Amino acid sequence: MLKNPLLKTGAKFGIIGGFLAAILFIILYVLDQNPLLTTKKIPFGIILLPLLVFFSIKEFRDYFNGGELRFWQGLVTGFVNYLIIALISSVFIFVFLSYYDQELLQELINFNILNFERNKAGFIETFDEDTYEKVLADIRKTTVYHIALDDFARKMLIGFIATFIISIFLRK
Repeated sequence: MLKNPLLKTGAKFGIIGGFLAAILFIILYVLDQNPLLTTKKIPFGIILLPLLVFFSIKEFRDYFNGGELRFWQGLVTGFVNYLIIALISSVFIFVFLSYYDQELLQELINFNILNFERNKAGFIETFDEDTYEKVLADIRKTTVYHIALDDFARKMLIGFIATFIISIFLRK
């Protein structure tokens, strides 16, 4: 069991956030929305992830550290938090798409191809026909692994930025 309050607080909020991300995914799926498309429009990471980072760092500062926070303590607590959120969320997406509904991935691929083809003229004007065909082929080769890795990377980036900013504001 984690005894260090830095790790314990970050892990607690990370587990909560990871399960909230999975629940949001399931809710969108049950509402007959493709969560892979909908979460790009209403990103979990930009709204809920920074809130969870904020509350984990604030809880550590207020309840475990006597109202004081060093910058590095905020970074560690936040890192543990967003790392766990990103891991739970990406593993959930990987398992869900691999074993429950593979059609969601195909819908995402078709959506991305359609959007890319709509912008064909501008893309070819900026680059060239060969690059267009290569990017289109890459879109068609998208796998569950790519989607899970993308989710992980986005949450890690958002978490890092949020943790950095929040750690500056909450330190005393």
